[in-house]
Amino acid sequence: DHSLFTRTTSPHNPRCVTEILKHMSIGSDLTEDQQHRVRGLISEFADCFALSVREVIPIPGAEHLIHIPPNVTFPKKIPHQRQLMEAQRAYLSDAIDELLVAGIIEPIRPEDVKCASPITLAQKVH
Repeated sequence: DHSLFTRTTSPHNPRCVTEILKHMSIGSDLTEDQQHRVRGLISEFADCFALSVREVIPIPGAEHLIHIPPNVTFPKKIPHQRQLMEAQRAYLSDAIDELLVAGIIEPIRPEDVKCASPITLAQKVH
């Protein structure tokens, strides 16, 4: 539900805070009072949490550059890329699209690619 993405417009929106709390695990080793205080802190600082990569606020002027000397060459073929299952391909494609829309990554022309490496999707623990 994209209407929940209010970090920059209304970060303390109750629906947004509720969704943030759904994604949190508060230790059962805490007392009820401590758990209540933790929820209160999360609500108070809801503007520190992003429900989507689209809510991540870029730092003005910050960019990541890899300085590769002009005479260095790297392999452009990926030697040991494991075949991705259809669900993995769909997930990866959606994740890349979301990063593009958020402006976190940008497209590159094939002729500008300097190197490539295999992709490994990490399994979620839960």
